[in-house]
Amino acid sequence: MIKMRINLNVITSMLVILCLIVVVLAGCTQKVSNIIVTELNESSEEVKESVNASKEIVEDKKKILEENIKKYQEELLKRYYQNLTEDQKLPTINVYEGDTVKINLKSRDPDGDTVKYRFASPLNANGEWKTEPGDAGKYIVQINATDGELVTTKYVEINVINRPPVLRKIKDIVVKEGETISFKPDVIDPENQTLFVTYSGWMTQAEYTTTYDDAGVYTVTVTASDGNSKVSQDVKVTVIDVNRPPVLEPMDNITVEEGETIVLRPVVSDPENQTVTLKYSGWMDSDTYTTDYEDEGNYKVTITASDGNATSSIDVYITVLNKNRPPVFEIVTE
Repeated sequence: MIKMRINLNVITSMLVILCLIVVVLAGCTQKVSNIIVTELNESSEEVKESVNASKEIVEDKKKILEENIKKYQEELLKRYYQNLTEDQKLPTINVYEGDTVKINLKSRDPDGDTVKYRFASPLNANGEWKTEPGDAGKYIVQINATDGELVTTKYVEINVINRPPVLRKIKDIVVKEGETISFKPDVIDPENQTLFVTYSGWMTQAEYTTTYDDAGVYTVTVTASDGNSKVSQDVKVTVIDVNRPPVLEPMDNITVEEGETIVLRPVVSDPENQTVTLKYSGWMDSDTYTTDYEDEGNYKVTITASDGNATSSIDVYITVLNKNRPPVFEIVTE
């Protein structure tokens, strides 16, 4: 019986090393992408070697973990293929998750004997495998052909591809300062896997209320992931400057006696540092007024500040008290 022997001790050691890497960086508990090699032995039991590579890990550790996984995967495949002759290799089969793999074999026996086949898992006895969501990975599967006495062994590489999520086109967003931006991406997964949507760039969440300092043009990257594959889209966000009115600080009420001078000194600022003009209306039409002896009473002056586009106003209340004047007399001559 012809059978290829693999140094499983070496591969097992490599599996342990990789698992330690995954444990340290990601906990070995999340969704995985697989490399699996299955072989048949003489007692019909299967020998399976696999390595699981975490895909959902914290961002700052992701790069080093994926680099180690990729390096290990390449080494694992290299070790297997170094032991295979060209005659033992069958063409690679590429399918998407959810598709059915069907191995169609054609053989002949020089002696005219009937040829029977044996397939290692995940292939069934008929050489078929209905893949499911989560099966994404690379599978190297042994196939034996026997005439009852002698065995020919070959290996087929099955590459199960995860369909990435579908993220529909997101329109550019235009808002005014002070308005709220809300992302509601339309995303689906062909395999109905759970999706995770993240945001990066100018925004890191799906919703953000702009401030009056946010005027400008920005880019937000929306990424949808099913744990194995991801798709991203850049969205242009424009925040339009909104002119804010000048700010007038409230003023205290003013009390004077008749004959005194009233001076109004309002404190005003403009959020955009534009030039501000002041206007006085009501009892006074300027910032200064000298009362006379007929002005006793209560009055209101409105101060209006303008930057040329927006205005704001405050009211100032003024009380003018009566001031007693001494009698006036003169000598009258006949």
